[in-house]
Amino acid sequence: AAMLCASIGCEKTEYDWNAAEERRSQLYHTSLDTENKVDIRKITDTDMTLPYTSGDDFNPYSCQSTLTKNICYLLYDSMIQINPDFEVEYILAKSIKIDHTIITVQIRSGIVFSNGAPLTADDISYSYYLASRKESCYYDQLKNVTSCSVKGMTVTFVMQNEHVNSYRLLDFPIVHYDPNADKNLPPIGSGRFKFATLQDGKTIDKTLLIKNNKWYNPDKVGIETISLKEFPTVESIVHSIEIGTVSYMYTDMRDGTPKN
Repeated sequence: AAMLCASIGCEKTEYDWNAAEERRSQLYHTSLDTENKVDIRKITDTDMTLPYTSGDDFNPYSCQSTLTKNICYLLYDSMIQINPDFEVEYILAKSIKIDHTIITVQIRSGIVFSNGAPLTADDISYSYYLASRKESCYYDQLKNVTSCSVKGMTVTFVMQNEHVNSYRLLDFPIVHYDPNADKNLPPIGSGRFKFATLQDGKTIDKTLLIKNNKWYNPDKVGIETISLKEFPTVESIVHSIEIGTVSYMYTDMRDGTPKN
């Protein structure tokens, strides 16, 4: 079957769900995982405790706190990431080609989300659509991108201005597109961890992360479970680290919101 090609701009169009679904049906014949459920009531202890903001929604494109945004890195992978040596590491991207203002990304095959859905280029273009909106904290870094199009497992980004390092800005989180998803629940990611769900498969307890056994390299994840605990102030988090009730906290010089 011939592949269709969708193109979206930062603020110009809505995402074309129907076209994306048609491409998915052409590429794959899979069903979502309905068996990978965990009863959180049977978990009595965890390997790590992290602070979080209870009022946040754990959506990487609309979360309001730095604490939540950094937990999102555990839930969602990106095409690339910048390591501590400021070098680019390919994650979901298999290869990247730069030709003046055109960036062509080949997506790895065989990657699945935590619910069993296969990763496709449409998930990348949908995530770009979310990341490029003005309310997203990734909006500023993607201003130079004028369009995103997909064909098979290839994603093409067109830049307004040519720059040899422009591909380094393509580190936004990738979420699974699903037009029928419950908007009150966090989107599905392909990261190292996922939220534990109750046995009915519908209710998500936002205080427990479990290892995502469908992650592309699960052997590298030594932690099985992470508890999320709310604290009233930064000082109380620091004190909890000192006494050992919190395992880790990330902070920087910003005022606590990911937009600044």
